[in-house]
Amino acid sequence: MDEKPPIQPGPDPEPFAAEPYDRRADEKSGAQFRDAGASGAAALPRDGSSNAWAMACHLAGLVDFANVFFGLGVLIPLAIWLVRRESDPFVDQHGKEAVNFQINVLLWTLVFAALSCCLIGIPFLFALPVVETVLVILAAIEAAGGRPFRYPLTVRLVP
Repeated sequence: MDEKPPIQPGPDPEPFAAEPYDRRADEKSGAQFRDAGASGAAALPRDGSSNAWAMACHLAGLVDFANVFFGLGVLIPLAIWLVRRESDPFVDQHGKEAVNFQINVLLWTLVFAALSCCLIGIPFLFALPVVETVLVILAAIEAAGGRPFRYPLTVRLVP
């Protein structure tokens, strides 16, 4: 029988070399870092209420889920945006996006309802609340993180 000789362990691996810079000390001095894979728009430091109001602008659009309360999805974000836009540019930006998106959803609902008489709009009427919910949640997550968000395929009626 051929017996294999026992495997001899090699030398202990060297510990990983330390980073070439002290990140914590650099952060304390005011340096900003962007990790690999991070998006280009970095979150700006701001107070939590600013992020919360921006997030509320987006989430308030879900009030008219499935168009039960027709138009409230536009009115509530509009009210939040009108009250907070002068005092906070971050809420101003997110409020405009939320109002524009909810106006678009309202218009799409009207178009799809008109098209449902010839059966073309029926699948779109069922898909629209799902798409709205997903996009609003994504926008709210970005707002909570202090990052800007733009809804896709939205005609921006409020400049």
